[in-house]
Amino acid sequence: MQRIEKWADVTIGYRTIDLIPETSRRQRETLAVRQLADAMISPDAEIGHTPEGAPVLSDGRIISISHSIGHAAIALADSGRIGIDVETLRPQLHVYYQKLSCRSMDHLLNRCCEHGL
Repeated sequence: MQRIEKWADVTIGYRTIDLIPETSRRQRETLAVRQLADAMISPDAEIGHTPEGAPVLSDGRIISISHSIGHAAIALADSGRIGIDVETLRPQLHVYYQKLSCRSMDHLLNRCCEHGL
């Protein structure tokens, strides 16, 4: 499943990662990110990396990339700063869940349900 949505000057793309026999998890995540990027970024723009490893786009837009077990996501912004994080719900992340307010968690869960995620 792949979904791409645009709000004002921000575009968010999400893709489930296909299970491909005889490929590593890292290879599957890389492929999913490339497929999503191909759908979201013009062929003229290239993804590079800063010396620290952060992704950058040659067309000047701001990009953030995340992947986790079974999921990949890309956020694009025309300017400013943007970040995206995808995590598979698992018990080890309970420390982070506790830091989210109930209101924030409700908002995130409602958005996921609205979009069938």
